[in-house]
Amino acid sequence: MALSSDILALSTSFPSKQKRALMEFTNTWGDGKVFDLYRTLDRSATSVSRLEIRIEGSAPPHRFVLAYLTNGPTYRFDRRPETSKPGTLALETFAGLSNRKAADDYSILNLEDVEALKGTTHCELDLSAPPNTDLLHVFSACFSLSQDKKAREYALLKYNCYFFSWTLVMIVARHTLPFVVPSSDEVVERATPNLHSLTDSLTDKIVDILLNLVLNTISEFRARLGRSIIGGLRKRGVIVWSLPVGAVRFVLRRALKYQLDSGLRSKLKQKTQEQLVSSLKPMLEELLGQRDTAQTIIEVDKRLWIDELVDDFRPLVGQQLTRVLWDVILNIISPPANVTSTKINEQTQTSTERPEFSVRIKRGLIGDFQFVKMWNDALSAALPAAREAARGKADPSNVRSALEAAQKVAEDTKEEMNNPKRDDMWKRFWKVWDIVWDSSRSKAEATVVQVVNNAAEDIVKVVAKSLVEVVGNNNKQHFMALISEHRSQVPEARRLSIADFQNNILKSVRTAYIQTSEPYVASIQAAMGRAWDISKTTYRPVGPQQQSE
Repeated sequence: MALSSDILALSTSFPSKQKRALMEFTNTWGDGKVFDLYRTLDRSATSVSRLEIRIEGSAPPHRFVLAYLTNGPTYRFDRRPETSKPGTLALETFAGLSNRKAADDYSILNLEDVEALKGTTHCELDLSAPPNTDLLHVFSACFSLSQDKKAREYALLKYNCYFFSWTLVMIVARHTLPFVVPSSDEVVERATPNLHSLTDSLTDKIVDILLNLVLNTISEFRARLGRSIIGGLRKRGVIVWSLPVGAVRFVLRRALKYQLDSGLRSKLKQKTQEQLVSSLKPMLEELLGQRDTAQTIIEVDKRLWIDELVDDFRPLVGQQLTRVLWDVILNIISPPANVTSTKINEQTQTSTERPEFSVRIKRGLIGDFQFVKMWNDALSAALPAAREAARGKADPSNVRSALEAAQKVAEDTKEEMNNPKRDDMWKRFWKVWDIVWDSSRSKAEATVVQVVNNAAEDIVKVVAKSLVEVVGNNNKQHFMALISEHRSQVPEARRLSIADFQNNILKSVRTAYIQTSEPYVASIQAAMGRAWDISKTTYRPVGPQQQSE
């Protein structure tokens, strides 16, 4: 635990004072003795081949980092408090006294020093560094910690040698294996299986939207017109129209359930799934490929922790997905604008082709071809207009499209019906049409907005999580490592993805500290993230031209 491991903050594994050099930095990258030392090194001698996190096992344990140079010595990096009096450290920790500055130092070890360490310490992590890893990356991590107002202070239970070691390795890893923005195909492929369960719920909601649109409109006409139109209806229509509104709604719902049990729901689910998946790819292509958005994603590369990318991607995906879901829902509950009423006529009259479920429900209940056709044409005209309005392309001429479609049906079928009372019935409908349709449309829009928002939130989680998983598990971005959690454990050789590597560090964080609550762990992650942000921003090659005065 952190308390026992750092209460003295000194260890028998520490190099002698003669070998240790305090890392003192100014506020300017490239200034100071550490960078002066780096300038004296030949560039061929600064390449790092391996990074180790080692634990000195005597009382008290202590973590430190070894950086093995490809063509040079091994550098050791430690954190300890400026003074190591146990009483003072305890007061600072438990009495709320201010913390002291950390005394971060490095030492240069020869082969004999390293061999001696191997006999007295336990290697927790042995990371094969990517070919582009340089000693300057390690110095950058140390410099960044010195610039953070909190992390540069030694805190026994937080900013201790554990924190120091993990942060150094994490920052070097992020420099050498940057996050790669995935392709839309990769994200869609990973997200698709997880969308199936969401499709079930979305399908049910889409069915409810369509059903309630029909029910609300019928109920509104029924409430306003009452029995005044019965003379224009046929017998079955009279029976239905005479029922209480609640009874009509109940019968229609039962009819819909029958249609769902007959296979309609599975077809709608399939259509919803196809619409959603087919819409995701172009959405992600636009998101990942747009010039402005691409710049935003480059900014996301400043994140240290892979899981934090969710917070960056979610608002970007959410904005796009809300528009996509409007299209998905409206594509399902309404035919495209270029579908003519001729096709709908054929649907209501041709026995060889199964009509849409709303047509079958109305025909079965009302038994009136003209009424059904009027209703269907009105819906077909109104819903595409709603689709355009949702896209922000509302055309004032479309406001009366549903009424004009309904009036055309009444006129075209007038001779066939041959019922003067029928003409009077339609006149009553036309008088209240605008009020009824405006009410139904408002209710439907409110429902769709709620469905879109809720579904978008659920789907955004899946898509953003898939984005992060693809980034974190990129086959081309990996480390080779030896991991041994305990001295008695035989080191295990593993191929670590970026996500695996970071999860391993997080596991160490959760098991090493006394406080393991998620808010506390999150504060450790945040501190490492701040250091990475400084390192990412300030890091640049250091050459002779930057010599300190």
